[in-house]
Amino acid sequence: IKTNSFSLAGFPNILSGNQNTGTALFLNNGLLAAGHGPAFNQVLDTDVLLVDTWYHIAVTYDSLTKVMQLYKNGSPAGIPATGVLPDYIETTQSIGSFSGQYFFPGKIDQVRFWSTARTAAEILNSYNCSLSGDEPGLIAWYNFTNGISEANNAGLTTLQDFSDKCNPNDGTLTGFTLNGSTSNWVADSVTLTGACGATFPNINVTGNSICIVDRDSIPSVA
Repeated sequence: IKTNSFSLAGFPNILSGNQNTGTALFLNNGLLAAGHGPAFNQVLDTDVLLVDTWYHIAVTYDSLTKVMQLYKNGSPAGIPATGVLPDYIETTQSIGSFSGQYFFPGKIDQVRFWSTARTAAEILNSYNCSLSGDEPGLIAWYNFTNGISEANNAGLTTLQDFSDKCNPNDGTLTGFTLNGSTSNWVADSVTLTGACGATFPNINVTGNSICIVDRDSIPSVA
């Protein structure tokens, strides 16, 4: 994320789930924060973010240990929150807002969702490089490269999921002007290095357009 003076006041949301659960990664008056509702035990950083500065931020939640942890530029941030609710099925996911409000007035890039609680080493080793898209546990990856920076992107409202799967979790942009230097697609945040130095085994089957779902042990004859 890249903050501005407006995003360091109040509770702008970076990522949020269903309004009834209150799951969110957000800023609490300039402090990086995350919570898991409705009890909403919060993990909170101790240092206010700098204005007009790019940060890589992450939050992990382990449903077995019930520990939530923040990371900032690959390093742990704040005191971990414990005793938050067990895992559950999320029905919605928003980027840059919570329940149609608490908008994030800044820039967001390279959003990644995982099905596992990433380790500190995994976050440190991959936060400043690009993914390949087929990493184990990767649920969705939005690198925001669909549009043209600050150009007329009218109608370009699909946020493409670049994770390698049969049914990608594409998103939809709402409330964006999509033209000019604000409320639009913008240039990449930083120049990322290679694909995090890892390769993953794959089989490419040609001949038809049928997709074999990841971990499918009994694919159809077709």
